[in-house]
Amino acid sequence: MECSTSSGDSSGRVYAVLRHRMGRLGLWLERWERDNDDWRTSCILQATTFDKTSVQNSLLQKLQERYCHEEQEDPRAYSTDVVVAGEVGTTLGSGKPIEFIGAKKLRTQQTLENLEKISLSGCQISELGSVEGGKGLRTLAPKLTELDLSRNLFSTWDDILAILRELPLLETLILSGNRFALQVQSDNQDEDEDFGNVKVLVLNQTLLRWDQVGKLVTRHFSKLEQLHLVGNEYVDDQLSVFQSSGGWVETLAVLDLSLNHFVSWEKLLRTVGKMFKNLNQLILNGNCIVTLVVENDRPVTEFQKLTTLSLSENLVDSWTSIDELNAFPLLTALRFSDNPLTTQMSLGEVRMLVIARTDHISVFNASRVREKERTEAEQLYLKRILHKLAVIGDDENERKRVLAAHPRHMRLRELYSEISIDQTGSTTGSESTASPRKLASSLISVSIIPMSMQATSLEPLVKKIPQQMKVSQLKLLIETKFGVEVPRQVLSFCADSRSMPVLLDDDSADVSYYGMQDGSELLVNDNK
Repeated sequence: MECSTSSGDSSGRVYAVLRHRMGRLGLWLERWERDNDDWRTSCILQATTFDKTSVQNSLLQKLQERYCHEEQEDPRAYSTDVVVAGEVGTTLGSGKPIEFIGAKKLRTQQTLENLEKISLSGCQISELGSVEGGKGLRTLAPKLTELDLSRNLFSTWDDILAILRELPLLETLILSGNRFALQVQSDNQDEDEDFGNVKVLVLNQTLLRWDQVGKLVTRHFSKLEQLHLVGNEYVDDQLSVFQSSGGWVETLAVLDLSLNHFVSWEKLLRTVGKMFKNLNQLILNGNCIVTLVVENDRPVTEFQKLTTLSLSENLVDSWTSIDELNAFPLLTALRFSDNPLTTQMSLGEVRMLVIARTDHISVFNASRVREKERTEAEQLYLKRILHKLAVIGDDENERKRVLAAHPRHMRLRELYSEISIDQTGSTTGSESTASPRKLASSLISVSIIPMSMQATSLEPLVKKIPQQMKVSQLKLLIETKFGVEVPRQVLSFCADSRSMPVLLDDDSADVSYYGMQDGSELLVNDNK
Protein backbone atom coordinates (compact mmCIF):
# COMPACT_ATOMS: atom_id res chain seq x y z
CA MET A 1 0.00 0.00 0.00
CA GLU A 2 1.20 3.46 -0.86
CA CYS A 3 0.52 6.81 0.77
CA SER A 4 -2.69 8.27 -0.61
CA THR A 5 -4.28 11.72 -0.51
CA SER A 6 -7.83 13.03 -0.89
CA SER A 7 -8.95 15.05 -3.91
CA GLY A 8 -8.93 18.25 -1.88
CA ASP A 9 -5.29 18.06 -0.91
CA SER A 10 -2.96 20.86 -1.87
CA SER A 11 -0.31 20.59 -4.56
CA GLY A 12 2.29 20.55 -1.78
CA ARG A 13 0.79 17.33 -0.43
CA VAL A 14 0.82 15.75 -3.88
CA TYR A 15 4.45 16.76 -4.33
CA ALA A 16 5.29 15.20 -0.98
CA VAL A 17 3.60 11.94 -1.95
CA LEU A 18 5.55 11.78 -5.22
CA ARG A 19 8.80 12.51 -3.41
CA HIS A 20 7.96 9.85 -0.84
CA ARG A 21 7.35 7.25 -3.53
CA MET A 22 10.51 8.16 -5.42
CA GLY A 23 12.45 7.85 -2.18
CA ARG A 24 11.19 4.29 -1.81
CA LEU A 25 12.17 3.58 -5.43
CA GLY A 26 15.66 4.84 -4.70
CA LEU A 27 15.97 2.38 -1.82
CA TRP A 28 14.90 -0.47 -4.10
CA LEU A 29 17.46 0.47 -6.76
CA GLU A 30 20.26 0.71 -4.22
CA ARG A 31 19.36 -2.70 -2.89
CA TRP A 32 19.26 -4.18 -6.40
CA GLU A 33 22.72 -2.82 -7.19
CA ARG A 34 24.03 -4.40 -4.01
CA ASP A 35 22.33 -7.77 -4.31
CA ASN A 36 21.55 -8.25 -8.01
CA ASP A 37 22.93 -11.79 -7.98
CA ASP A 38 20.18 -12.76 -5.52
CA TRP A 39 17.47 -10.67 -7.14
CA ARG A 40 14.81 -13.36 -7.04
CA THR A 41 15.31 -14.09 -3.36
CA SER A 42 16.16 -10.75 -1.78
CA CYS A 43 14.48 -8.00 -3.76
CA ILE A 44 10.81 -8.91 -4.13
CA LEU A 45 9.39 -8.32 -0.66
CA GLN A 46 6.13 -10.08 -1.40
CA ALA A 47 7.83 -13.42 -2.07
CA THR A 48 7.18 -16.03 0.61
CA THR A 49 9.24 -18.92 -0.76
CA PHE A 50 12.78 -19.25 -2.02
CA ASP A 51 14.25 -20.92 -5.04
CA LYS A 52 14.90 -24.39 -3.63
CA THR A 53 17.53 -25.08 -6.29
CA SER A 54 19.83 -22.43 -4.85
CA VAL A 55 22.69 -23.49 -2.61
CA GLN A 56 21.66 -23.79 1.03
CA ASN A 57 24.13 -23.89 3.89
CA SER A 58 24.06 -24.60 7.60
CA LEU A 59 25.05 -22.06 10.21
CA LEU A 60 27.78 -24.27 11.68
CA GLN A 61 29.21 -24.92 8.23
CA LYS A 62 29.49 -21.22 7.35
CA LEU A 63 30.74 -20.39 10.84
CA GLN A 64 33.67 -22.78 10.47
CA GLU A 65 34.42 -21.62 6.94
CA ARG A 66 34.58 -17.98 7.98
CA TYR A 67 36.20 -18.19 11.40
CA CYS A 68 37.91 -21.57 11.85
CA HIS A 69 39.88 -22.41 8.70
CA GLU A 70 43.18 -20.73 9.40
CA GLU A 71 44.86 -24.06 10.21
CA GLN A 72 44.30 -25.21 6.63
CA GLU A 73 46.27 -22.31 5.16
CA ASP A 74 50.01 -21.87 4.87
CA PRO A 75 51.16 -19.51 7.65
CA ARG A 76 53.95 -18.27 5.33
CA ALA A 77 51.25 -16.65 3.18
CA TYR A 78 50.51 -14.27 6.04
CA SER A 79 53.94 -12.62 5.80
CA THR A 80 52.80 -10.61 2.77
CA ASP A 81 49.64 -9.62 4.62
CA VAL A 82 51.55 -7.54 7.20
CA VAL A 83 53.07 -4.14 6.43
CA VAL A 84 55.54 -2.51 8.84
CA ALA A 85 54.83 1.24 8.73
CA GLY A 86 57.57 2.28 11.15
CA GLU A 87 58.40 1.98 14.80
CA VAL A 88 57.76 3.80 18.04
CA GLY A 89 60.21 4.25 20.88
CA THR A 90 59.63 2.59 24.24
CA THR A 91 60.48 3.85 27.71
CA LEU A 92 63.52 1.54 27.74
CA GLY A 93 64.96 3.13 24.61
CA SER A 94 64.24 0.29 22.19
CA GLY A 95 61.96 0.37 19.15
CA LYS A 96 58.56 -1.25 18.72
CA PRO A 97 57.41 -1.89 15.10
CA ILE A 98 54.05 -0.53 13.94
CA GLU A 99 52.28 -3.18 11.86
CA PHE A 100 49.27 -2.84 9.58
CA ILE A 101 47.59 -6.25 9.71
CA GLY A 102 45.50 -7.58 6.81
CA ALA A 103 42.50 -9.88 6.92
CA LYS A 104 44.49 -13.13 6.73
CA LYS A 105 46.80 -12.22 9.57
CA LEU A 106 43.88 -10.96 11.63
CA ARG A 107 42.22 -14.35 11.28
CA THR A 108 45.16 -16.02 12.99
CA GLN A 109 44.83 -13.67 15.97
CA GLN A 110 41.12 -14.16 16.58
CA THR A 111 39.67 -17.11 18.41
CA LEU A 112 36.08 -18.12 17.76
CA GLU A 113 35.69 -19.15 21.38
CA ASN A 114 36.32 -15.55 22.45
CA LEU A 115 34.20 -13.74 19.86
CA GLU A 116 31.17 -11.87 21.17
CA LYS A 117 29.79 -10.55 17.86
CA ILE A 118 29.45 -12.54 14.64
CA SER A 119 27.89 -11.65 11.27
CA LEU A 120 26.79 -14.33 8.81
CA SER A 121 24.62 -12.05 6.70
CA GLY A 122 23.78 -13.19 3.17
CA CYS A 123 25.34 -16.65 3.51
CA GLN A 124 22.29 -18.64 2.27
CA ILE A 125 21.94 -20.34 5.65
CA SER A 126 18.73 -22.32 6.16
CA GLU A 127 19.38 -24.34 9.34
CA LEU A 128 21.67 -24.81 12.33
CA GLY A 129 23.23 -28.00 10.92
CA SER A 130 26.15 -30.01 12.29
CA VAL A 131 29.90 -30.40 11.75
CA GLU A 132 32.44 -33.19 11.96
CA GLY A 133 33.55 -33.93 15.49
CA GLY A 134 30.13 -33.24 16.94
CA LYS A 135 30.94 -29.74 18.16
CA GLY A 136 27.84 -27.64 18.65
CA LEU A 137 27.32 -23.90 18.45
CA ARG A 138 27.50 -23.60 22.23
CA THR A 139 31.00 -25.14 22.16
CA LEU A 140 32.27 -23.21 19.15
CA ALA A 141 31.05 -19.75 20.24
CA PRO A 142 30.22 -19.85 23.96
CA LYS A 143 30.60 -16.09 24.52
CA LEU A 144 28.44 -14.91 21.64
CA THR A 145 26.21 -11.94 22.54
CA GLU A 146 25.29 -10.62 19.06
CA LEU A 147 24.43 -12.69 15.98
CA ASP A 148 23.54 -11.25 12.56
CA LEU A 149 21.70 -13.77 10.36
CA SER A 150 20.06 -11.25 8.04
CA ARG A 151 19.33 -12.02 4.36
CA ASN A 152 19.52 -15.79 4.71
CA LEU A 153 17.12 -18.63 3.84
CA PHE A 154 15.46 -19.43 7.17
CA SER A 155 11.80 -20.32 6.68
CA THR A 156 10.69 -21.92 9.97
CA TRP A 157 10.89 -20.51 13.45
CA ASP A 158 11.97 -23.92 14.81
CA ASP A 159 15.39 -23.37 13.19
CA ILE A 160 15.75 -20.09 15.08
CA LEU A 161 14.75 -21.71 18.38
CA ALA A 162 17.40 -24.40 17.84
CA ILE A 163 20.04 -21.68 17.45
CA LEU A 164 18.83 -19.77 20.50
CA ARG A 165 19.08 -22.84 22.71
CA GLU A 166 22.79 -23.03 21.89
CA LEU A 167 23.52 -19.40 22.82
CA PRO A 168 22.62 -18.70 26.46
CA LEU A 169 24.45 -15.34 26.47
CA LEU A 170 22.91 -13.97 23.27
CA GLU A 171 21.53 -10.44 23.66
CA THR A 172 21.08 -9.24 20.06
CA LEU A 173 19.53 -11.31 17.25
CA ILE A 174 19.25 -9.88 13.72
CA LEU A 175 16.98 -11.80 11.32
CA SER A 176 16.19 -9.13 8.72
CA GLY A 177 15.28 -10.28 5.21
CA ASN A 178 14.40 -13.88 6.07
CA ARG A 179 10.98 -15.18 5.00
CA PHE A 180 9.36 -17.23 7.71
CA ALA A 181 6.33 -19.44 7.20
CA LEU A 182 3.00 -17.80 8.01
CA GLN A 183 2.43 -20.23 10.88
CA VAL A 184 4.97 -19.03 13.45
CA GLN A 185 3.97 -21.38 16.27
CA SER A 186 6.47 -24.13 16.89
CA ASP A 187 5.34 -27.75 16.88
CA ASN A 188 7.97 -28.46 19.50
CA GLN A 189 6.80 -29.19 23.05
CA ASP A 190 8.94 -26.25 24.18
CA GLU A 191 6.99 -23.80 22.00
CA ASP A 192 6.75 -21.31 24.90
CA GLU A 193 10.45 -21.53 25.77
CA ASP A 194 11.65 -18.13 26.95
CA PHE A 195 15.02 -16.59 26.06
CA GLY A 196 15.14 -13.81 28.62
CA ASN A 197 18.71 -12.85 27.75
CA VAL A 198 17.72 -11.51 24.33
CA LYS A 199 17.25 -7.75 24.60
CA VAL A 200 17.38 -6.67 20.91
CA LEU A 201 15.38 -8.37 18.13
CA VAL A 202 15.60 -7.16 14.52
CA LEU A 203 12.88 -8.44 12.16
CA ASN A 204 13.17 -5.90 9.35
CA GLN A 205 11.71 -6.91 5.96
CA THR A 206 10.56 -10.31 7.18
CA LEU A 207 6.90 -9.62 6.30
CA LEU A 208 5.77 -11.22 9.55
CA ARG A 209 2.31 -9.90 10.38
CA TRP A 210 1.85 -7.55 13.32
CA ASP A 211 -0.08 -10.17 15.32
CA GLN A 212 2.52 -12.84 14.53
CA VAL A 213 5.29 -10.65 15.90
CA GLY A 214 3.27 -10.17 19.08
CA LYS A 215 2.88 -13.92 19.57
CA LEU A 216 6.55 -14.63 18.86
CA VAL A 217 7.88 -12.04 21.25
CA THR A 218 5.38 -12.94 23.97
CA ARG A 219 6.37 -16.61 23.82
CA HIS A 220 10.12 -16.30 23.57
CA PHE A 221 11.43 -12.84 24.52
CA SER A 222 9.82 -11.76 27.77
CA LYS A 223 12.49 -9.15 28.58
CA LEU A 224 12.93 -7.59 25.15
CA GLU A 225 14.10 -3.97 25.17
CA GLN A 226 14.42 -3.16 21.45
CA LEU A 227 12.22 -4.32 18.56
CA HIS A 228 12.92 -3.34 14.94
CA LEU A 229 10.17 -3.91 12.35
CA VAL A 230 11.33 -1.80 9.41
CA GLY A 231 9.84 -2.34 5.95
CA ASN A 232 7.24 -4.97 6.85
CA GLU A 233 4.42 -3.41 4.80
CA TYR A 234 2.31 -2.61 7.86
CA VAL A 235 -0.81 -0.44 7.52
CA ASP A 236 -3.10 1.12 10.13
CA ASP A 237 -5.71 -1.65 10.02
CA GLN A 238 -3.16 -4.28 11.01
CA LEU A 239 -2.35 -2.55 14.29
CA SER A 240 -3.92 -4.11 17.36
CA VAL A 241 -3.26 -4.49 21.07
CA PHE A 242 -1.55 -7.82 21.73
CA GLN A 243 -3.47 -10.24 23.94
CA SER A 244 -1.66 -11.90 26.87
CA SER A 245 1.34 -9.83 26.01
CA GLY A 246 3.56 -10.82 28.93
CA GLY A 247 6.35 -8.87 30.56
CA TRP A 248 7.99 -7.48 27.42
CA VAL A 249 5.39 -4.74 27.06
CA GLU A 250 6.79 -3.31 30.28
CA THR A 251 10.47 -3.64 29.30
CA LEU A 252 10.33 -2.49 25.65
CA ALA A 253 12.16 0.84 25.35
CA VAL A 254 12.87 1.18 21.59
CA LEU A 255 10.47 0.46 18.71
CA ASP A 256 11.42 1.06 15.06
CA LEU A 257 8.50 1.05 12.60
CA SER A 258 10.20 2.92 9.77
CA LEU A 259 9.41 2.38 6.06
CA ASN A 260 5.91 1.05 6.62
CA HIS A 261 2.61 2.61 5.50
CA PHE A 262 1.14 4.09 8.66
CA VAL A 263 -1.11 7.10 8.14
CA SER A 264 -2.97 7.53 11.43
CA TRP A 265 -1.02 8.87 14.39
CA GLU A 266 -4.12 8.39 16.54
CA LYS A 267 -4.20 4.66 15.70
CA LEU A 268 -0.58 4.39 16.80
CA LEU A 269 -1.48 6.11 20.06
CA ARG A 270 -4.40 3.76 20.74
CA THR A 271 -2.39 0.59 20.04
CA VAL A 272 1.37 1.05 20.36
CA GLY A 273 0.99 3.82 22.93
CA LYS A 274 -1.52 1.87 24.97
CA MET A 275 0.65 -1.27 25.12
CA PHE A 276 4.15 0.10 25.63
CA LYS A 277 3.82 2.50 28.54
CA ASN A 278 7.59 2.60 29.16
CA LEU A 279 8.63 3.21 25.56
CA ASN A 280 11.51 5.71 25.31
CA GLN A 281 12.22 5.81 21.57
CA LEU A 282 9.73 5.58 18.71
CA ILE A 283 11.10 5.65 15.14
CA LEU A 284 8.56 6.26 12.36
CA ASN A 285 10.71 7.50 9.48
CA GLY A 286 9.42 6.91 5.97
CA ASN A 287 5.73 6.46 6.75
CA CYS A 288 2.67 8.40 5.54
CA ILE A 289 1.68 10.30 8.69
CA VAL A 290 0.01 13.60 7.82
CA THR A 291 -0.94 15.02 11.21
CA LEU A 292 -0.28 14.49 14.92
CA VAL A 293 -3.51 16.22 15.92
CA VAL A 294 -5.86 13.96 17.89
CA GLU A 295 -9.57 14.11 17.09
CA ASN A 296 -12.05 15.53 19.61
CA ASP A 297 -9.17 17.24 21.41
CA ARG A 298 -9.00 14.37 23.89
CA PRO A 299 -6.13 14.54 26.40
CA VAL A 300 -3.17 12.42 25.34
CA THR A 301 -2.20 9.89 28.02
CA GLU A 302 -0.03 7.63 25.84
CA PHE A 303 3.75 7.85 25.35
CA GLN A 304 4.21 9.76 28.59
CA LYS A 305 7.74 8.34 28.96
CA LEU A 306 8.77 8.95 25.36
CA THR A 307 12.10 10.81 25.10
CA THR A 308 12.95 10.38 21.39
CA LEU A 309 10.68 10.59 18.34
CA SER A 310 11.73 10.28 14.67
CA LEU A 311 9.27 11.51 12.02
CA SER A 312 11.50 12.19 9.02
CA GLU A 313 10.20 11.48 5.51
CA ASN A 314 6.51 11.58 6.42
CA LEU A 315 3.73 13.85 5.11
CA VAL A 316 3.28 16.20 8.08
CA ASP A 317 2.05 19.51 6.71
CA SER A 318 1.00 21.76 9.62
CA TRP A 319 2.64 23.49 12.58
CA THR A 320 -0.28 22.32 14.70
CA SER A 321 1.33 18.87 14.62
CA ILE A 322 4.53 20.30 16.09
CA ASP A 323 2.48 22.00 18.82
CA GLU A 324 1.00 18.59 19.70
CA LEU A 325 4.45 17.32 20.72
CA ASN A 326 4.06 19.28 23.96
CA ALA A 327 1.65 16.55 25.09
CA PHE A 328 4.70 14.36 25.77
CA PRO A 329 6.41 15.88 28.84
CA LEU A 330 9.66 13.88 28.60
CA LEU A 331 10.21 14.30 24.85
CA THR A 332 13.66 15.89 24.41
CA ALA A 333 14.95 14.56 21.06
CA LEU A 334 13.17 15.01 17.72
CA ARG A 335 14.11 14.09 14.16
CA PHE A 336 11.94 15.93 11.64
CA SER A 337 13.14 16.41 8.07
CA ASP A 338 11.78 15.87 4.56
CA ASN A 339 8.16 16.68 5.42
CA PRO A 340 5.94 18.95 3.29
CA LEU A 341 5.73 21.43 6.17
CA THR A 342 9.40 22.36 5.88
CA THR A 343 10.37 21.67 2.26
CA GLN A 344 10.21 25.35 1.27
CA MET A 345 11.94 26.68 4.40
CA SER A 346 15.58 27.22 5.29
CA LEU A 347 17.14 24.89 7.84
CA GLY A 348 17.67 27.77 10.24
CA GLU A 349 14.05 28.89 10.05
CA VAL A 350 12.77 25.35 10.62
CA ARG A 351 15.06 24.84 13.58
CA MET A 352 14.07 28.15 15.17
CA LEU A 353 10.34 27.48 14.87
CA VAL A 354 10.49 23.88 16.11
CA ILE A 355 12.53 24.92 19.15
CA ALA A 356 10.26 27.86 19.95
CA ARG A 357 7.00 25.93 19.55
CA THR A 358 8.06 23.03 21.81
CA ASP A 359 8.65 23.05 25.54
CA HIS A 360 11.43 20.55 26.06
CA ILE A 361 13.21 19.70 22.78
CA SER A 362 16.94 19.79 23.56
CA VAL A 363 18.19 17.79 20.55
CA PHE A 364 16.78 18.55 17.08
CA ASN A 365 17.89 16.49 14.07
CA ALA A 366 20.81 15.14 16.12
CA SER A 367 22.07 18.65 16.97
CA ARG A 368 21.97 19.87 20.56
CA VAL A 369 19.89 22.93 21.40
CA ARG A 370 21.86 25.21 23.68
CA GLU A 371 20.17 27.40 26.27
CA LYS A 372 21.07 30.61 24.45
CA GLU A 373 19.70 29.26 21.19
CA ARG A 374 16.39 28.37 22.84
CA THR A 375 16.12 31.80 24.43
CA GLU A 376 16.76 33.57 21.13
CA ALA A 377 14.34 31.32 19.25
CA GLU A 378 11.57 31.84 21.79
CA GLN A 379 12.05 35.60 21.87
CA LEU A 380 12.01 35.86 18.08
CA TYR A 381 8.91 33.66 17.89
CA LEU A 382 7.15 35.77 20.54
CA LYS A 383 7.96 38.98 18.66
CA ARG A 384 6.42 37.52 15.51
CA ILE A 385 3.22 36.65 17.37
CA LEU A 386 3.04 40.10 18.97
CA HIS A 387 3.70 41.70 15.59
CA LYS A 388 0.73 39.83 14.09
CA LEU A 389 -1.49 40.86 17.01
CA ALA A 390 -0.42 44.49 16.62
CA VAL A 391 -1.31 44.46 12.93
CA ILE A 392 -4.73 42.91 13.65
CA GLY A 393 -5.62 45.55 16.23
CA ASP A 394 -8.96 45.16 18.00
CA ASP A 395 -10.48 42.48 15.77
CA GLU A 396 -11.32 39.89 18.45
CA ASN A 397 -12.07 37.04 16.06
CA GLU A 398 -8.75 37.46 14.30
CA ARG A 399 -6.92 37.73 17.62
CA LYS A 400 -8.50 34.47 18.79
CA ARG A 401 -7.48 32.80 15.54
CA VAL A 402 -3.86 33.93 15.90
CA LEU A 403 -3.65 32.91 19.56
CA ALA A 404 -5.18 29.51 18.78
CA ALA A 405 -2.47 28.97 16.17
CA HIS A 406 0.26 29.71 18.74
CA PRO A 407 -0.58 27.83 21.96
CA ARG A 408 2.77 28.70 23.60
CA HIS A 409 2.00 32.42 23.43
CA MET A 410 0.94 32.79 27.06
CA ARG A 411 3.88 30.76 28.34
CA LEU A 412 6.33 32.89 26.35
CA ARG A 413 4.69 36.08 27.60
CA GLU A 414 5.37 34.84 31.14
CA LEU A 415 9.00 34.04 30.33
CA TYR A 416 9.72 37.29 28.48
CA SER A 417 7.35 39.83 29.99
CA GLU A 418 9.71 42.67 29.01
CA ILE A 419 8.96 42.13 25.30
CA SER A 420 5.97 44.00 23.90
CA ILE A 421 5.02 45.60 20.60
CA ASP A 422 2.60 48.50 20.15
CA GLN A 423 -0.02 48.77 17.42
CA THR A 424 2.46 50.41 15.04
CA GLY A 425 4.63 47.32 15.22
CA SER A 426 7.33 49.05 17.26
CA THR A 427 8.85 47.82 20.48
CA THR A 428 7.31 49.86 23.30
CA GLY A 429 9.53 51.64 25.79
CA SER A 430 9.33 54.19 28.55
CA GLU A 431 8.93 57.07 26.05
CA SER A 432 5.41 57.78 24.77
CA THR A 433 6.53 59.72 21.71
CA ALA A 434 9.03 59.15 18.96
CA SER A 435 11.71 61.29 20.55
CA PRO A 436 15.31 61.32 19.29
CA ARG A 437 16.24 59.35 22.38
CA LYS A 438 13.71 56.64 21.54
CA LEU A 439 14.80 56.59 17.89
CA ALA A 440 18.44 56.17 18.90
CA SER A 441 17.55 53.27 21.18
CA SER A 442 15.81 51.51 18.28
CA LEU A 443 18.96 51.53 16.12
CA ILE A 444 20.93 48.31 15.84
CA SER A 445 24.41 47.82 14.44
CA VAL A 446 24.69 45.03 11.86
CA SER A 447 27.58 43.73 9.75
CA ILE A 448 26.50 43.49 6.11
CA ILE A 449 28.61 40.74 4.51
CA PRO A 450 28.50 40.40 0.69
CA MET A 451 28.35 36.75 -0.44
CA SER A 452 27.14 37.45 -3.99
CA MET A 453 29.57 37.00 -6.89
CA GLN A 454 28.78 40.59 -7.84
CA ALA A 455 30.15 41.96 -4.59
CA THR A 456 32.62 39.47 -3.11
CA SER A 457 35.48 41.87 -3.78
CA LEU A 458 33.93 44.45 -1.45
CA GLU A 459 34.61 44.58 2.28
CA PRO A 460 31.84 43.96 4.84
CA LEU A 461 30.01 47.07 5.95
CA VAL A 462 29.00 47.86 9.55
CA LYS A 463 25.82 49.91 9.48
CA LYS A 464 23.30 51.16 12.03
CA ILE A 465 19.71 50.60 10.93
CA PRO A 466 16.37 51.13 12.71
CA GLN A 467 14.57 48.01 13.90
CA GLN A 468 11.47 49.29 12.07
CA MET A 469 13.25 49.31 8.69
CA LYS A 470 11.40 47.24 6.10
CA VAL A 471 13.26 44.42 4.38
CA SER A 472 12.50 46.15 1.07
CA GLN A 473 14.22 49.33 2.33
CA LEU A 474 17.18 47.28 3.49
CA LYS A 475 17.51 45.79 0.01
CA LEU A 476 17.59 49.27 -1.52
CA LEU A 477 20.38 50.21 0.88
CA ILE A 478 22.35 47.11 -0.12
CA GLU A 479 21.88 47.83 -3.82
CA THR A 480 23.30 51.32 -3.24
CA LYS A 481 26.31 50.09 -1.25
CA PHE A 482 27.17 46.84 -3.06
CA GLY A 483 25.56 47.08 -6.49
CA VAL A 484 23.48 43.89 -6.17
CA GLU A 485 20.10 44.55 -7.79
CA VAL A 486 17.09 44.22 -5.49
CA PRO A 487 15.38 41.43 -7.52
CA ARG A 488 18.53 39.30 -7.26
CA GLN A 489 19.07 39.70 -3.52
CA VAL A 490 18.56 36.81 -1.08
CA LEU A 491 19.07 38.10 2.46
CA SER A 492 19.59 36.14 5.66
CA PHE A 493 21.09 36.93 9.02
CA CYS A 494 22.84 35.20 11.92
CA ALA A 495 22.44 36.46 15.47
CA ASP A 496 26.06 35.40 16.06
CA SER A 497 28.77 33.28 14.44
CA ARG A 498 27.33 30.04 15.91
CA SER A 499 23.69 30.61 14.94
CA MET A 500 21.95 29.16 11.90
CA PRO A 501 21.00 31.76 9.21
CA VAL A 502 17.41 33.02 9.20
CA LEU A 503 15.98 33.93 5.79
CA LEU A 504 14.47 37.43 5.37
CA ASP A 505 11.76 36.30 2.98
CA ASP A 506 9.08 38.99 3.42
CA ASP A 507 9.90 42.37 1.89
CA SER A 508 7.01 44.05 3.72
CA ALA A 509 8.13 42.93 7.20
CA ASP A 510 10.27 44.94 9.60
CA VAL A 511 13.71 43.56 10.39
CA SER A 512 12.54 43.39 14.03
CA TYR A 513 9.94 40.82 12.93
CA TYR A 514 12.78 38.38 12.29
CA GLY A 515 14.50 39.18 15.57
CA MET A 516 17.54 40.89 14.08
CA GLN A 517 19.57 42.20 17.00
CA ASP A 518 22.51 44.48 17.65
CA GLY A 519 25.67 42.74 16.42
CA SER A 520 23.91 40.48 13.90
CA GLU A 521 25.58 39.47 10.63
CA LEU A 522 23.53 40.15 7.48
CA LEU A 523 24.47 37.82 4.59
CA VAL A 524 23.88 39.09 1.05
CA ASN A 525 23.48 36.30 -1.54
CA ASP A 526 21.92 36.31 -4.98
CA ASN A 527 19.45 33.99 -6.65
CA LYS A 528 21.63 33.16 -9.64
